[in-house]
Formats: sequence, C-alpha cells, structure tokens
Amino acid sequence: MSQKIKLFLHQEHHRGAALIIALMIMAVLSLLGAASLTTTNIEVRVAGNDRCAQDAFYAAEAGMQFAIAGLQRQITEVAANFIVTQQSVSWGPALNGQGGITPATGLDVTTGGTWLGNTSASQTTPYATKTSGANLKTYGVPFPSAAAPTAWYLVTIWNNLDGGTATTDNDKIINVRADALNSCGGKNTIEVALFALPSPQNVTGYTAQAGAGAGKNYNSQDANAITTFTGQNMGGIT
Repeated sequence: MSQKIKLFLHQEHHRGAALIIALMIMAVLSLLGAASLTTTNIEVRVAGNDRCAQDAFYAAEAGMQFAIAGLQRQITEVAANFIVTQQSVSWGPALNGQGGITPATGLDVTTGGTWLGNTSASQTTPYATKTSGANLKTYGVPFPSAAAPTAWYLVTIWNNLDGGTATTDNDKIINVRADALNSCGGKNTIEVALFALPSPQNVTGYTAQAGAGAGKNYNSQDANAITTFTGQNMGGIT
C-alpha cells in the first residue's frame, strides 16, 4: 500500500514540473512575438517616413525645374534685347520682379524674390513665415496640380555677393532655392547657383535694318552692323 502512494506522489510531482516548463515556453514565445511585431511596426514607420521624404524631395525638384525653365525663358529674352544695345546679359530683370516674381529686396534667401502660388497672398510676408510649418500650403505653388495637390513648393531667387545690389547682377550668377512640403508633412529643400551662359542659338525675328548708326528702326539705333550682330548668341543658363 505504501509503494502505491509513493508512486502516485512521484507522478504528481512530474506533472507540476511539465506545467511550469510549458508556461515558461509560452512566455518566451509571447515575448518573441511581441518583439517581432514591434520590429515590424518600426520598419513600416521607417518605410513610410522614407517615402514621405522622397515625395518632398520630388516636389522640391519640381519647383527647381519650374524655376530653371522660367529663368531660361527670361534670360533668352533679356539676352536678345541686351545684345542689340551691346549690354551684358544680366539677371537684373528677374531680380527686379520680371515674369511674376516678387522683387528681391536683399542679398539672402530671406529677402529674395519669390514665385507665389497664391497670388492674393501678401508679397511682403517674411520668408520665414511663408516657409514655416504648413504655411507653404498657403503661399506655395500646388504640385502636381491645383485641383489635386499632394505637395507645395516655394521658389526664391536672390543675388550672390558680387558687389551688386539686391537687383543689380554683376557676374551673371544668382542663387535659387526651392522649399517643398507634402501632404504627409515631409519637407525638403534644394538650392543651386545659376550662371547665365551663352548658347549656340542665334537671335531670330530681329527687324532692324542692316548697318550701324541712328535711325535704323523706328525707335532705336543698332550698336553694330547687322552682319556683326547676327553672329551673337542668345543667353542660356548652367
């Protein structure tokens, strides 16, 4: 009788140990599952933040391409007019507000000229205010379209320190900056310096008569004979 009782107690002891081991294994598996879930959530957030930053970069790049295209048209037109009178090609007209840009008032980004997406917005609003937080949605140009924007960019141009003033360009170089904000809150900035460089495209559509001197057209005189003038090139940027 005593042997049976001892055997029964021995079996109950092993059953309790197995239960403890099973609970420990379940606890370890639970910790591993929680750690894996946390890692997955972190990776999803990192991927989302990376995508958000990339979208903001693409918006800033779009703003920069918009600025370069607009300035290319301006410098080409300016070059044609300046070559007629033998003046140097300059970014002065752009810095003075030609082509829808607000005039620059200083020699840094905070006082540069800007393209405003919202034309009703105050052009005297400080740069820091226009680019602060979600304000780019108010002042920036909507991208990719005004009807369904997913980002906004603000382009600013200002003269470099070439000895000139805010609107007087002496070395054919200006600074251009594109600030962008997208709908997920990502921000990005691209800043470059543009140099006005002659391109191999001749000026066309000129109506002045051949030869230098006064009275060659209805309102001005040629600086040189037309044969000399046609060898000049239009401006470009690099």
